Amino acid sequence: MSSPAHSTGSDRVQRTLYDVTARQRIHSFPRGIILRYEPTEALNSFLAGNYHVRWVVINFTDAAKIIRDHGSVHAVLEDWQIPIVTATDPDIDVYARQRDDIRDLLEDIQPAIYIPDAGEVYWKESNQSEEEAKRAQRHGIDFFIERLNFVMSYVEEESLDIGVLPLAKGMYRWHYQRLKDCYERYDFSNYAFYTKQYTNGGNYIRRLENHIQNLIDVMDAENIFIIARHGETHLSRLPPQVTGASGIVQFAKNCKVNGSFHEDLFTDWRERLESVLLDKVTVVQQ
Repeated sequence: MSSPAHSTGSDRVQRTLYDVTARQRIHSFPRGIILRYEPTEALNSFLAGNYHVRWVVINFTDAAKIIRDHGSVHAVLEDWQIPIVTATDPDIDVYARQRDDIRDLLEDIQPAIYIPDAGEVYWKESNQSEEEAKRAQRHGIDFFIERLNFVMSYVEEESLDIGVLPLAKGMYRWHYQRLKDCYERYDFSNYAFYTKQYTNGGNYIRRLENHIQNLIDVMDAENIFIIARHGETHLSRLPPQVTGASGIVQFAKNCKVNGSFHEDLFTDWRERLESVLLDKVTVVQQ
């Protein structure tokens, strides 16, 4: 979608400007309401030529398939649409992922933001003791740290046009204390937070609020990008440091009519959600 077969001089100048802007944007934080890519004709048609869409979240597995089919994720995006490729796929896919898979993907998604993932960090199961649960969580965190170090080293060694947005791979304060040295080594202040396991409302949303607050308290997080969460009520309950949110389900419910996505419905819906997300009052404790 983004590369014409023949380029004029003005096309090449425009291409250079897009490249420079993209390299700047991959090191900025993706604020606001952002869509997740799904390989459907309706969404591809909606993205084509759409200047209202500046960022697009793409799961690792979807990005890898686009690369196999088209050579680059940018083939399904416009020049001004920057991919945010997240490795937060189902556990079976994450565990099967090899370092060569990651190297190949990073080469072919440039310029992009990448959100690494590895390991399992879940709350205690009913059949686990407290110590068993903590041991499993420590193992998941350490595996994630190893993966994050690998990604950061590879991006630096190969001078890739990749901005890394680290996943907040934790829930409790001690999780983030275990992660803190790694995060501080790379001077991170912005984080991604995967929310898909916080479903069924009620206590799960309170858990999500608490776990995000633990990240803020331990890491002094400036901006948090939540993955898989566009519900208006949920966004209203999250701390003001949550300034970016991605998803697809609510977009489809609110902006799709007779099988097609409508731009005017999208802009109105996004404006409403961004007001909820970004216009929160920060309460200063006296």
